[in-house]
Amino acid sequence: MSFWDVYFEDGNVNIIIAPPKKGKTNVAVDMCGHALDHGYDVLSNIMFFDEDDIPEAKKLGWLNPRIQYRMQPENFKTLPTASELILESIKSKKNIVVVDEAGISASSYRSQSYSSVQMRFLGFTIRKLGSCLIVIAQSKSSVVPDLRRHLTTFESRIIRNQDDSRSIEIMKSNHYFNTDKNDYDIEMLHWDTLHNIPSTDLAYDTRHPGGFRWDLDLQELYNTIAERKISSVKIRKQLPGIIHHMVTEMKIDEYLKKRKFMRSGSVAEIFKITPQTVRNWVENGTLNAIKDDKNNYLFSRSEVVNKAVEMGLF
Repeated sequence: MSFWDVYFEDGNVNIIIAPPKKGKTNVAVDMCGHALDHGYDVLSNIMFFDEDDIPEAKKLGWLNPRIQYRMQPENFKTLPTASELILESIKSKKNIVVVDEAGISASSYRSQSYSSVQMRFLGFTIRKLGSCLIVIAQSKSSVVPDLRRHLTTFESRIIRNQDDSRSIEIMKSNHYFNTDKNDYDIEMLHWDTLHNIPSTDLAYDTRHPGGFRWDLDLQELYNTIAERKISSVKIRKQLPGIIHHMVTEMKIDEYLKKRKFMRSGSVAEIFKITPQTVRNWVENGTLNAIKDDKNNYLFSRSEVVNKAVEMGLF
């Protein structure tokens, strides 16, 4: 088994840590370049420069002027939302999911914040799908506790050499029972060092700040998987439908500000129809409705969600 197969093994959570300007993303992209050559697919929030932007990016010092860059490979996909990331993870069984600048999205200092909870359950979900998760952060403390303390497989630190090349020191996690704490703890043992990692020839956007748009409640998704007792064999078939419905609910929830019922005008706007058509739908049984004390129709949000999904609007 090669180094890459060990490092990118299914279910690994690998953390790359270094202060700003040390080349974290450069090292991660170079490593992912090797993974691409070994048949992996890379899914990430890392963006790439367009080919016609490369000369200007070199002039501005954002790309190395001495390197002949290659374009974003087909199997290195930039995904801006959590739902797309997970849906793409289902399609292939040799995936690497890279979250760049994870500390922007979540922080252990705010471990119960929405973004931190989302990042934690992203890690749980990616591992359940059998993908390898790589988290890039500026410090260990900016990685949410459940990822860095319980799930970490490898922790890597960037070393900037005198000749401006980079090396990466890789440590492997060792979980042991701490009798003083009466709980399992983790220590990182030196595993390997990759020396003189060159600047990558993939033209990634060095100015992009990272971060996902959380269009999906990942804690709710993970709990739904557990409640429905969906096995790892069946998860790839059942998850797309669950995600599709949850994303639709979140979109409508945002629009309705979590209200349980909605009025005819809101229904008309979602379905791109006239209020009269909405009333016709009630009369012919397409949608059910009740009336308020002013004789206006009220529609169940959940029924509107189901109808919108059925019609393929979301």
